[in-house]
Amino acid sequence: MTDASEKPNINVSEFKYVREMPPDSERHPTTLYIVSERVPERDQSLGRFMGKWSSLEQTLQSLTHTLMGGPYSTVGVVFSNCSGIKQIIDLISGLAELNLTTTEFRELSSLLERLRKKNTKRNRLVHGVWVPEITIDCDAKNRPVVSKYVWARIYTPTSLAEQAKIQDIKNSKVRSKYRFTIEDVEKVTLEVMTLRDDFAAFLSPVSKRLRPEGPNTR
Repeated sequence: MTDASEKPNINVSEFKYVREMPPDSERHPTTLYIVSERVPERDQSLGRFMGKWSSLEQTLQSLTHTLMGGPYSTVGVVFSNCSGIKQIIDLISGLAELNLTTTEFRELSSLLERLRKKNTKRNRLVHGVWVPEITIDCDAKNRPVVSKYVWARIYTPTSLAEQAKIQDIKNSKVRSKYRFTIEDVEKVTLEVMTLRDDFAAFLSPVSKRLRPEGPNTR
């Protein structure tokens, strides 16, 4: 994604991705040389997110075990056969209604709603693609150069109207739903960690009340 709208006089005939900028004497005057930036950091940020999401799912399985009772292996079979977070939410909500007090159920419902919203972001991150967003400027010799390089994880919605809105860089509200920079991914990761901790904090007293004998780890 390249933005040269503010520099209409910049002439770019070719784009070249290079490991390092070639010597000044070897640079073609209309070739834009692009040195990929932050690639390891980009991939690590997504890996950290997936790791924390897995930790959240483990906590949800422990919660399901507490609400169901019985051997942990049985809960594992039920949990793993849910096709996604929506079914897991429905499973936990149904079990919670049978086992929790009104106050506990209300608190858990709030947590599950947060989970539902985070899962939307999770799906867009997982099914998105990394896109280098490049802003072009020119050097003292009027040759094209990269002045800004940003990696963005982009999810393309099926709606053509939404796709058009994403292309409008002024529409930050819509773009933020489908476009995630490295920093955005790190922010979502922290939110997932907080949600996981909140589920764990909810689970602790509930588990002691419902399963005072401790978990059945068979």
